[in-house]
Amino acid sequence: MKSANIALWMNRLREPLHRLVRAMVYVERPLAKRFMAKAQATVFARPGASQ
Repeated sequence: MKSANIALWMNRLREPLHRLVRAMVYVERPLAKRFMAKAQATVFARPGASQ
């Protein structure tokens, strides 16, 4: 699944995911993709959660 598809899927299911998922592990080796994932992490973070 491509990252754009994952982002759309997560946005569609945001509320159920927040209720059911305690943490998400994301592993990506290339530096550019790690940088993008870190930038997107703020979009999916719970309010008040530390990163």
